Amino acid sequence: MANPKQVPDELGEWFEVYNPGLVVIDMDGWTLADYHTNEYLISGSVLVPPGGYAVLGESSNAALNLGTPVDYAYGSGPTGFPLGNNTDEVVLISAGAVVIDSVAYDGGGAFPSAEGSSLNLDPAATSHFAND
Repeated sequence: MANPKQVPDELGEWFEVYNPGLVVIDMDGWTLADYHTNEYLISGSVLVPPGGYAVLGESSNAALNLGTPVDYAYGSGPTGFPLGNNTDEVVLISAGAVVIDSVAYDGGGAFPSAEGSSLNLDPAATSHFAND
């Protein structure tokens, strides 16, 4: 949800991470980045269960973010990880400095992003590592 409609961006932006593997992933020490200047270091345990999801967002206050269940809040402003409303990227980098996954959206024909609508990837269009 890069561009919420009913609440300000600093309350309603979020994205989810899926774990297709067979073991729990802890994102503590991972970095959120884009291809520009935004970087955020996750400090604290963020567990993603096998075959499950974790939601990361600007606010974990469900009363303010339209009820979105956020597992980890990274905050807003210059110390957070803002998502561009139309065009941006989310890059997940492990504590060992390995790019785990990335997604780019363009707000246009290839990956439109209407205000107030969350985006999702088509599972058939994603790739997994052989050892997942």
